[in-house]
Amino acid sequence: MSNTPNSSTKETIESIYQCVYRSLSFVEAKNGSLVVFNTALLLGLADFFKEYCSYCHFWRTTFTAISIALLIISLGLSLWSFMPRKKSKNKKEKKKDNFIYSTEGLTNIGEKGLRDFLMKDEPDYSFTEADNAKIKDIMCTANSSSRKYKLFRCALRTAIFGIIAIFILLIINLYTY
Repeated sequence: MSNTPNSSTKETIESIYQCVYRSLSFVEAKNGSLVVFNTALLLGLADFFKEYCSYCHFWRTTFTAISIALLIISLGLSLWSFMPRKKSKNKKEKKKDNFIYSTEGLTNIGEKGLRDFLMKDEPDYSFTEADNAKIKDIMCTANSSSRKYKLFRCALRTAIFGIIAIFILLIINLYTY
């Protein structure tokens, strides 16, 4: 094969590019939703705490404080995911997910692994400057998206523990009245 761009490889690059950008948009929407959800719960808990603080039972105060702390941590993690990161850390240990249409898979295989994957079908393919720029953009966005997914999962787990504490608080309220 010569230096002529093959539509199959170009289509694969474009497909990965679109998939990575959709993934980034999706995780940012999820983090934004979690910010709104945590803020609403925090405002409700703060109102509850303010209203019942003068005669609060010890356990009621404790679980309210635990819920508020966990939700603040979750809110912080969700907001942290929106902060841009200039450098990506080099990973020493590779995970097993090497699926090129997942951001974590792309992060795991790296730019060289992506090029190797693309070259499997067409070993003689020569990447153009546009291809190289798009591959770099794919990898940068995949790293960012993967980081945001990790922060979202951590924030979601923390919020779930905060919600569990709220349910315990509600049960305590039912039995103390």
